[in-house]
Amino acid sequence: MAGTLLDIFTSLTPAPTAQSDRPAYCVGAIPGRPGYFVGKDREGAACILVSGAAKGPRARAPIRLENLEVAFGLECRVRSRGHTSEDVFTVIRCRSEQSTLVRYFFSVGEAAIGLLGASPSEAAIATAVNRLAQIFQKLLRPASQSITGLLGELIFIRQSGDPRRMVAAWRAVETSRFDFSSGDVRIEVKAASGRVRSHVFAHDQCNPPPGTVALAASLFIEPASGGAALRDVIAAIERRADGDTGTLLRIHEIVAETLGDALEEGMNYRFDERLAVSSLQLFDLRTIPGVRGGLPPGVSDVHFRSDLSASTPVSRQDLIDRHPASAMFLDLLP
Repeated sequence: MAGTLLDIFTSLTPAPTAQSDRPAYCVGAIPGRPGYFVGKDREGAACILVSGAAKGPRARAPIRLENLEVAFGLECRVRSRGHTSEDVFTVIRCRSEQSTLVRYFFSVGEAAIGLLGASPSEAAIATAVNRLAQIFQKLLRPASQSITGLLGELIFIRQSGDPRRMVAAWRAVETSRFDFSSGDVRIEVKAASGRVRSHVFAHDQCNPPPGTVALAASLFIEPASGGAALRDVIAAIERRADGDTGTLLRIHEIVAETLGDALEEGMNYRFDERLAVSSLQLFDLRTIPGVRGGLPPGVSDVHFRSDLSASTPVSRQDLIDRHPASAMFLDLLP
């Protein structure tokens, strides 16, 4: 739907200057979502309008961020198909004209709309809007990880048998030592920009808890001016998620937290997709070259570089043979 929202926005003209002091918007209805509209204000900014909110003194305090602002209970003049009317809306406005941010605004907005459903309460609207605002707040911070690292994780999710389950397992705990954790399964994704499988691991990752299945997913990410873009990988995951709003919002939360103020650069990063997918291999973290056993007293946070070139990848059948109960998580793997 995000493409649909962007298409609606592109088809709109800026709202005309009106005699009234009330905010004015040129709007288009969102198909299948009664009460929701894509809007363009007098300045040509991208907006999403949700009807049926409280007005006057009951309205909630507005939210204003660098790239996003939200007004609750706003009395507006809206024009749709040549007809002008007045109503009360919650107006979510993208303050940036940057095309990447506008596209991202509609993508996150789609997930928020799906979360709200038909005829949402004022409290539900406020909750969804606050979550959207938190995502945009993350875009003001410096990037927390490299673009290639995030891209490797996203490719792994897209190639998995169950993307929704993988997203649920993705950085499930802020302090998690692995990229993905689900039950007794631990998976760490490593992306190399060269053609050598040399990656940095933490001591804890190569000494996982007893009874767990711990894997390293290694792949090559190389830039290619005519290749696929990071945003294309996200869009593919969204399609495979079948509109699951929890999955969509979780993806946007982690992407925003990871890329921060480098969102535009990250979304437009292009890479050799065939190389990335064909090079994806799994390795047992217990058998790759690494530092094993306990650390001396007072020593912690040990990291080291491990070259997997001479290590043997594990297959699905290897995992079944080594871990008879592993069939339950095979749908997580590529």
